[in-house]
Amino acid sequence: MTPMPRNSKYAIELRKLDVINGQRLKELRPNSAGFYKVPLFVMDAVSRNASWYYPESVIAAHNNPNMKFYKALTEGNLEGEWQHPFMDDSINRIVKIDRTKTSHVISAIATEQSPDGKATIIYGWIRPAGPYKQALVDSFADPHINTAFSIRSLVSIVKKVKDVDHKKMLAVITYDSCDGPGFEMASKRYAPDVSSNESMSVDFDIKDTASCDDLYSGLAVESIENGSIMDLFGTDEINIVSKVLGIYDPATRKVLDNAKPQSIFHNCFRHA
Repeated sequence: MTPMPRNSKYAIELRKLDVINGQRLKELRPNSAGFYKVPLFVMDAVSRNASWYYPESVIAAHNNPNMKFYKALTEGNLEGEWQHPFMDDSINRIVKIDRTKTSHVISAIATEQSPDGKATIIYGWIRPAGPYKQALVDSFADPHINTAFSIRSLVSIVKKVKDVDHKKMLAVITYDSCDGPGFEMASKRYAPDVSSNESMSVDFDIKDTASCDDLYSGLAVESIENGSIMDLFGTDEINIVSKVLGIYDPATRKVLDNAKPQSIFHNCFRHA
């Protein structure tokens, strides 16, 4: 295609920036064990989709030993996918990791203060693995690609403040590789350089595990989805304490909202 002349009324000229906020886009190298240290999530910051998460809920969702995320990570089988599931997929798809799409395992997470001191970054030790392993390795190695990760979680929106959704994180499923980070700092550009001999952090810096009793309040869960949610939260029962009005559809085995053909369960949970 012939470039548009610079004096054109509608000319556009853009280019990739190698340095943003003092952070240079670069090749990322693993340590001697094959792990990359990368930023995954940012607390006390507003995401690009205008979301702010209550830090105490983020802490609880990561560090509750009853939850599937904690067990999977500490037991050594927490995987992530190459790209998120579609956000309009079923809850069953959201809470389950598709092993035909995995690109990495996560073996440790730890929190550190952001370079500007205004936020807290959750870093993960990532090792490429699975069917999309090579795609992730190539992305890390390419100095022109800003490899990024994004959290897959269940959340509730508590309130909106000046167009920003204040969200409570209920459960974490995993961190997936994605096209672009929800938080600018959750990308390879902000990843620290690690020496080939640097050991992997194995300590959780997130403290004060909270009770997850409130996670079950007001849930309306169809029987077909009970197993996935109970497994995710690490509980054998879910207490429904709020009255739920809806129509049971025997064809889909779902309780539907009377106002629109959408599962009431999806109205109880949002995912991000």
